[in-house]
Amino acid sequence: MTNKTPHNPADESQNVEQRLGQVTGERICHKCTFILTGQTIIREPKYDLLIVRCPECGAVTPMHEYPALSRWSRRLTAAAAGALLLFVFALWMGNAGLFCGMGIAAAEGNSARLADMLNDMHMDEINSGLYPTSSDAVVPPAGIPNPDFANWLDEQSAPAILGRAGFSGLVDYAPELIAFLGLSIVLAFPWGLVWSIVLIRRGWFAIGIWTLVILGTATFFSSFALLDWIDRMQSGAPQRYFFRPTLLVLTLMLQAGSLYVTVFLGRPLVRGLVRLLVPPKLWPSLHWLWTVRGLEPPKYRP
Repeated sequence: MTNKTPHNPADESQNVEQRLGQVTGERICHKCTFILTGQTIIREPKYDLLIVRCPECGAVTPMHEYPALSRWSRRLTAAAAGALLLFVFALWMGNAGLFCGMGIAAAEGNSARLADMLNDMHMDEINSGLYPTSSDAVVPPAGIPNPDFANWLDEQSAPAILGRAGFSGLVDYAPELIAFLGLSIVLAFPWGLVWSIVLIRRGWFAIGIWTLVILGTATFFSSFALLDWIDRMQSGAPQRYFFRPTLLVLTLMLQAGSLYVTVFLGRPLVRGLVRLLVPPKLWPSLHWLWTVRGLEPPKYRP
């Protein structure tokens, strides 16, 4: 006579895998690096562990359950968040400071040569009879005010003068200005790469707002030099300071436009650099560069 163990339905229920939810964060298969986002989380009945089965290779990936943060852990988390905010603030101030410095340098470094262009334009109008002047009027050298020249200068607009001179005129009188404007655009490029990563979750509108914030901060920093130029322009030698506000605004706008464009160009460039320079085994740790924008990350096949 044999003894049969009575059938217990509870034992069968314990051997059934429980479906608990889906993976919502970024989790990769440790074997084939397949993105497991959206896969079903189950509780393995034998060891009572949370796992996810990879639909690509069938490997089991454990979903670790971490204990609640202790008081010191929360403090370290808050300190890390504060350090991150401080880092972003330092980037903000550094970027605005660079824009301000480049704008002031472009204005102050080229205004003297452009003052010579003003004197030549004034002389051309006098010689052609376009501007009435007394018979004994003398066009002043740069830095020496003259009533006739000051009156003529009051009627002029710096953007209009630069437009009349054209690119060839700027090259003749201030070739360093063209090089300086090009340099300011180039120096905005690495900042655009940095912001392309910091603002990788943001779209064109948010990036445009942040670009305006940086531009506004740089303008605020530059306002102290701008007020000094205006005061000196009113006290004497106006031609030396006539172009400085316009050159400052022009340089700031070029840098802001370059930054805005580079943020969008920087994202695919950074992804390309990851493919080119980072070993394939480390790609899974950088998959967020693709997934946060809804792109398919590269797969590493061992």
